[in-house]
Amino acid sequence: MISDKLHPQTISCVETRALPFGIEIQVGNVFETDFSKKDISGILFQYPDTEGNIMDFTNLVQEAQKYGVRTSINRGKGRWIAKLIYNLF
Repeated sequence: MISDKLHPQTISCVETRALPFGIEIQVGNVFETDFSKKDISGILFQYPDTEGNIMDFTNLVQEAQKYGVRTSINRGKGRWIAKLIYNLF
C-alpha cells in the first residue's frame, strides 16, 4: 500500500520495481487503510506530501502497530520517516 499523496514519479518507480517480482501495489489514502482485513507487507507515505500538506501519522502508525505491523520511525527536525512492515519476509 502506498499513499496516493506521494510524488507521481515515486509511485511510478515503486510500481515499476515491483512488477518483475509480481508484487501488487495498491495506491490509495493510507488513512483509510483497514489493517485488520488486508494482507499488507508495507506502507509508504511521505511528509510533507506531494501537495505540501503536513499530516499527522501518529494514529496511522498506532493502528498499524495494533495489528502487528512493525514500525521504524524517525521524527528528526520536524520530519517523519517511517517504514511499516508486516510479514515482509
